[in-house]
Amino acid sequence: MVARGLPQAKSISMRCSPSRRKLPDRLPPIHTLPADTLIEIFLLCLPQSQCASIDNRNAPISLTMVCRSWRMIATNRSELWSTIRVSHKLSVASVPIIKIWLNRSKDRPLTFRLPPEDHPDSHKFLNCFFPHAPRWADAHLQISQETFALLLRRLVRARTHLKQLVSLDLQITNESKHDFSAKLSAFLSLAPRLRYLCVADAGLPSSLLSIPSSSVLTDLFLDMALGPRQALHILKFATALRECTFANLVRFELEHSSVPIYHPHLTSLSICTSQHLSFFFEMLTLPSLQSISIEYGGENWEGEVSFPFEFPSFHYTQMLQRSHCHLESFKLRNSGISATSLIPCLEPAQQHLRVLEVCGQGNIKSINRAVIELLTCDPRNPVGNYPVFCPRLEEITFRECVSCAVGDFASLVTSRSQITPPAGLAPLRRILVFGAHTEDYRILRRLQLDGKIRHDVQFDIRSF
Repeated sequence: MVARGLPQAKSISMRCSPSRRKLPDRLPPIHTLPADTLIEIFLLCLPQSQCASIDNRNAPISLTMVCRSWRMIATNRSELWSTIRVSHKLSVASVPIIKIWLNRSKDRPLTFRLPPEDHPDSHKFLNCFFPHAPRWADAHLQISQETFALLLRRLVRARTHLKQLVSLDLQITNESKHDFSAKLSAFLSLAPRLRYLCVADAGLPSSLLSIPSSSVLTDLFLDMALGPRQALHILKFATALRECTFANLVRFELEHSSVPIYHPHLTSLSICTSQHLSFFFEMLTLPSLQSISIEYGGENWEGEVSFPFEFPSFHYTQMLQRSHCHLESFKLRNSGISATSLIPCLEPAQQHLRVLEVCGQGNIKSINRAVIELLTCDPRNPVGNYPVFCPRLEEITFRECVSCAVGDFASLVTSRSQITPPAGLAPLRRILVFGAHTEDYRILRRLQLDGKIRHDVQFDIRSF
């Protein structure tokens, strides 16, 4: 039966062959794109907010598996291989792939993230990156103090400088008897271009952290058990700082003197502390300060539960007046500050303040009717040349620190959210209050539905 059909099939094939030969050879449109255009498309395939991972399903590896042409283009473009995230799911079998990846990045600055040190192959992964240390640009390391000391020793022996390192996120996974501050100081001396430094869980230092005088460090986050004098010592030498966070300011102090610190560039200061900060504020002058956040609580360096101190409003106010800064954001949490102390803290910055957050502690009510009335716009009672106290205030947050009557917050929001606000008054955009009367929320909701206050103002007023 098959044999009988063969002559007929050959006849049909002969009739179709001439027409087939006349058809032009057409490539798919994707293959007609120039290589540079393809590279731009490939770059858009990379993760935008994190490093590329070693995964056949994700770029850039997946791009090399489409066709020979794409593979040739992708493997020869170093910008596709300049970021890498080594997942905790990988094993020592991935070491050859990591080395190939790093070689494909050529001389590009490297951005990488390694798994925590409790991973069984973490040291082998770190060894892959060490020969490329001069190209480190953005490094995320989760290592022990012993491994950090070993890494520093290898860098010094090899006379390797981290000339391209701009950002370092260092999470210490254990505490030890090593002098971590001295090691970190030595590491910073090898990275002259470092601008962002984050050190977490570093424990109790045994010496001062020294910042090189030529440092260009602009962003600093330290979760180390520092005393106020040690923090001042850091600010003294890190003269290029713009944003600084001391996440664990305790009473532990090393013996050294402090002198007044004039820091011309610091715009943002965040502190988490268990200590009274009067001495700290007394020593500082910050003319460029725009944002300050202070949180009390936690444990001190001896493991004892710390109790909130009365916020040193006098020394804080003196610092603002001395600095002549335009403070735009003031956040104070768990301080137990009284209303009579809070108002003087706001007065030096009231012309420029845009964000106000106060979170209470214990039975002390920081926000009473006097504070609310002061923040409520009343055309009959202007504040100097301004229609109200803090005329530029846009965001308000009060948590567990409120003592007021029904309608107080509704009046405050209504006066600052008018459809046609008075001249010089910025419209309130967001208010969050915990511990007030929920009736205020219903009042404001009705006013908003009736079109009597701005439709874009966000408010959330809750009781306990």
